[in-house]
Amino acid sequence: PEFKGESLQINASGNLTVYRRYFKNYNGYPGKVLNVLRYIIFQFALYRKIKQEHGVPSIAHVHVMARSSILAHWLQRTKKVPFIVSEHWGGYYPESGKLSGFKKKIYAFLLNRADGISAVSDSLAKAIKNIGVKKDIVVIPNVINPVFLATSFKDAPADRINIIHISTLVKEIKRVDVIIETLEIVSRDYREIYLTVVGDGPDRKSLKDLARHQKNMKNKIRFTGDIEQEDIALLLQESHFSVSFSKYETQSIVLIESIAMGVPVVAPEVGGIPEHFNDKGIIFEADSDKELERAIRKMISGKNDFDKNEMREYARKHFSHQIVNEQFADLYESIAIKSNA
Repeated sequence: PEFKGESLQINASGNLTVYRRYFKNYNGYPGKVLNVLRYIIFQFALYRKIKQEHGVPSIAHVHVMARSSILAHWLQRTKKVPFIVSEHWGGYYPESGKLSGFKKKIYAFLLNRADGISAVSDSLAKAIKNIGVKKDIVVIPNVINPVFLATSFKDAPADRINIIHISTLVKEIKRVDVIIETLEIVSRDYREIYLTVVGDGPDRKSLKDLARHQKNMKNKIRFTGDIEQEDIALLLQESHFSVSFSKYETQSIVLIESIAMGVPVVAPEVGGIPEHFNDKGIIFEADSDKELERAIRKMISGKNDFDKNEMREYARKHFSHQIVNEQFADLYESIAIKSNA
């Protein structure tokens, strides 16, 4: 049945057809159970429609485990359709606190049934292995929106320091509050520092309140909320560097976007970050406010030499649609060969 505000959307472009089923989420414990049940019902309803229009799929591709994999497991068992899982979820890292005990065993069991697994970084692949997954894991990185490879470079203003932070605004994970407080300290020596915070999340209001209570940075922090990718590219054009202080990161797509725009990064040595960004900014010791401050000061001092064109070319060679598509095509082919053997 159709409820108010719910809809089925089908978008076709070339060889790609996307089916989206929107439905209302309910609050509270009974509501959460109902949400899961309705998710499963709609998932199978979409499959019936896809089967009617395109036939039984050759491969099922799941992004992130749990309930999204239910249909894929069913197809594997009943239709002998192989399925692969692409993981970019940070919940596998122990510091996230999201997988423990029975839940960890369930995830390991489900992943071990997959015909193929990919992860966006070596770090994430190791974290997945550490919960008891025995399968081989192929590393296929995040893909970047082409706009960040096509937007022209622009010199940031010479009379001020523009810093940008992009994330979902969750203080416990992204620690934007520490970034704001650290910039307040640094601004005592560098007066013309400006911070742009891009993104939205549950802590946006408290972060804006924190920004208003700073002495030096009070009127130098702006929050854009969620904006289009093209607008993020334009903000990066005007930025001297981007800053991150995440508790954990599987890879960090926003840092990829930064280097694609020729903008160096200041980021902690966590997760998959050191695998790509060591020579494209300043990577500092994780969980250290002092090291964050030191890295920001070093970047502001200007005694760094980062080539915009080299950073963009690196992003193109590792994260462009063409490169990532080829890697997934190779994975699909290897799974198809195994299933037909």
